[in-house]
Amino acid sequence: MMTVFAPGDLQSVHFLTRTAPGVWSYYGLARTGLSIESFFGLNDASYINRALALYAHFTGVAIEPVLP
Repeated sequence: MMTVFAPGDLQSVHFLTRTAPGVWSYYGLARTGLSIESFFGLNDASYINRALALYAHFTGVAIEPVLP
């Protein structure tokens, strides 16, 4: 229908580590290129707030959102 991401705009890195016998930890990080920001109208504060919300969810630590 339409192209949302140009080649190279969507990037990710994944880490899978054994922390103990039978126990694994996973960490994933993804980002988009600059052209996608103008498509959705997101700013840096939006990305920061999303990252903080995920951190708060998984750690149980209360985090104050970043104001735009």
